[in-house]
Amino acid sequence: MALITIILGLFTERFLGSLEEYRRYSWFEKFCAWAQNVSRNNTLLDGWIGAAGTVFSVVLLVAFVEHQISEWFSAAGFLFGLVVFVFCLGPKSFYSHVKEYCGAVDSGNVASAQWHLELLLGRPLSETEIQNMPSSMIQVLFTIAHHRLFAVVFWFVLFGPAGAVFFRLCHQAAGIVQGSSDFAQSMRSIYKWAAWPTARITAFSYAVTGNFVEGIARFKNSGDMKTSVAADENERILIASGLGASGVSVSDASTNDVMVALALVRRTGVFVIGLIALATLAGWAG
Repeated sequence: MALITIILGLFTERFLGSLEEYRRYSWFEKFCAWAQNVSRNNTLLDGWIGAAGTVFSVVLLVAFVEHQISEWFSAAGFLFGLVVFVFCLGPKSFYSHVKEYCGAVDSGNVASAQWHLELLLGRPLSETEIQNMPSSMIQVLFTIAHHRLFAVVFWFVLFGPAGAVFFRLCHQAAGIVQGSSDFAQSMRSIYKWAAWPTARITAFSYAVTGNFVEGIARFKNSGDMKTSVAADENERILIASGLGASGVSVSDASTNDVMVALALVRRTGVFVIGLIALATLAGWAG
């Protein structure tokens, strides 16, 4: 069932259209902000207990609802899983942003191109990044494909809808929490741990579907790479492997290079689905 859900979910993702407006996480952002405020006045919650409780309270609720719906009617449980999976791929298809960015650059609309890149990056661009936006877009593409797609798929295969929700909430929470409190640091650590295995699996998949030798070599030497786009070690590994596997140079990148990187991401998606299909046929998943 996991394979069917993923295939249908990815197909639905490409044709959501205006329905993407309903795929928002503001409700969790408010909940996370409330939990962080509560933790400031409670030493017990200002740390791992509070951070884990914030995420797992929602995850366990999703798992409970899925179980109850599946017990009542299995087809309804499948539909619930599909809706949750598509919801966790949001908030908007990164494919659309990348294509719209390339179209804006090719038409000379720099302001629009910058807006799309900043939306994906989640912050304003620096002057250096503005001068070479294709380079930043290529790098953020390799990381956001992991955050929005591959990691969600891997966690869904392992734990169903609850797994997909777990990763999505961890990713959202890591970008919401502010400051250096124990709560904030614990939340960011939970996300790094959740992304640790999936980032390496994705980086390896980039290498398999591209230039394997160069992709693995960059993977191993990712610690030496300097980039303003990567927020942590996981993202450096994704960028390094993606650049090596695609053969793209960020020093003089263009929109054509962005499309080359996007093609690698698409091949990786096909490869991942193929692996899940083989695992399903072998009785290891689904």
